[in-house]
Amino acid sequence: MFMDMEKLLEFTYRWHALEVSNGVEIIDCDLLNRRSDYPTPYADRNEVRKHLDALLDEAARDRDVPPFVAAKLRACSYYVRALCGERIPYEEYVEATMGVTPVLIPEADIHAQLACVQAAFEACGGTYSAENVATDDEQAVYADRETIRKRFKAFEDGLVPKVLSWLGLSLDVDYEVAFVEKDAYWLNWLGTDEHARMKLQFNLHERKRSQWRLGVEETMVFHEICGHVLQALSWQAQARSGALPPWLALTAVYSPEQFSFEGIAQTLHCFMPEAPLSVQGRYLIERSYLNQLLMSNAHVMANRGSSAMEIYRYLLEYLPNVKTEAVEKSAAEYASHPLFRTYLYVYGISAWQHRTLAQRLNAEQKRQFVLDSYQHAFLPNEILSAGR
Repeated sequence: MFMDMEKLLEFTYRWHALEVSNGVEIIDCDLLNRRSDYPTPYADRNEVRKHLDALLDEAARDRDVPPFVAAKLRACSYYVRALCGERIPYEEYVEATMGVTPVLIPEADIHAQLACVQAAFEACGGTYSAENVATDDEQAVYADRETIRKRFKAFEDGLVPKVLSWLGLSLDVDYEVAFVEKDAYWLNWLGTDEHARMKLQFNLHERKRSQWRLGVEETMVFHEICGHVLQALSWQAQARSGALPPWLALTAVYSPEQFSFEGIAQTLHCFMPEAPLSVQGRYLIERSYLNQLLMSNAHVMANRGSSAMEIYRYLLEYLPNVKTEAVEKSAAEYASHPLFRTYLYVYGISAWQHRTLAQRLNAEQKRQFVLDSYQHAFLPNEILSAGR
C-alpha cells in the first residue's frame, strides 16, 4: 500500500484528542475503535500543522495515493488553518474541504420544489397557507420520549430489511439511542461513543421540540439509519477487509465524504423502487428539501456579502413563517464558524445533485449507485459523473 496508514491514524487520533478540550470533534464516526493505540494528544495546533505538513509532503511524492485520501488530507490542512483563525476565501475553503465549488441553486428549481411542498401539504388534507402551516406545526407535535421511541422503532423495523434486501447487503444494525437537550441546529445526530459504538442522539431542546411531529420518524429512519448507519457499517466492513483504506473509517464532517453521506441520506427514497412514506412523511421530506435548497443559497449569500436582512427577505418569499432571529443567527454562523462555513453548505447542494442524478438513472443504475456509495469512497466529481 502507499503511505503508512498508521501515520494517518496516529495523526487523526492525536489531533482529535487535542481538540476535544476545545469543544471541537475531528472524528465524527470512529469505525475502527483504535483510540487507545494513540492516547497522547498533540501539544497544540502548531504541532498538528507540523505533522500534517509532513504527511502532505509524503503524499505529494507518492503517485499511488488514492485521490480520496489526498483530498481528505487537503481538507485537514484547510480546516486546521480555519481553526487557527485564518480567513480563507469562501469558494476556496468549501472546494478544499467539501470537494465542491459553491453555486446558487437556480430559482426555477426552488419554485418547482415549493410547488411539490404545497401539493404534499394538501395531500395531508389542508390548504397550503402560512397560517395553516403554522397551525399544523403546532397540532402535529408529539415530543414525549416513549412515543418517539415506539414510532421510530416501528418504521425502522419495516424499512431497514427492505433496504438491505434491495441492496443485497447483510449488516448487523446496532446502535445506541440517547435523548439530549442541546441548543443546536440538528434534530438528530449520529456519531460514535468512546467505544466506537454508533450512537444516535434525539434532540429535545426547546428550539427543536416543534419538529417532533407526525411523520418525522419516517424522514429520520431514512436519513439516519438507512442512510448514515448502513453506509457507515458498510464502510467499516470494507475497511476491515482491506477494500477501503482504514483511515477513511475515521469519518469527519469537514471533508468530502459528507457530499456522499448527506446526499444519500437525504435522497435515498428517490433511488428506491418504492418508498413506503405516509402522506405526512412525504410532506416533511419535501419540506426539508425545500429548506435545504434555500439554506444552501443563504449560505452562499452570507459568504458573498449579503446582509442578514437581505437573506431574510429572500427566504420570506418561500418560507412565510421564517423568523428574523433564526436567519440572523444562521447567517453569522455561515460566514464565520470554521465548521459551519463549509459543512452546512453541503446539505442543500448534495441533496440537489443527488436528486438530479436519480432522475437520469434507471432502476438498476440507482440500486448500483447506492450500493457503490456504501462500499467505496467517491469524490463529488466522481458522483456527479455517474450514469453519464
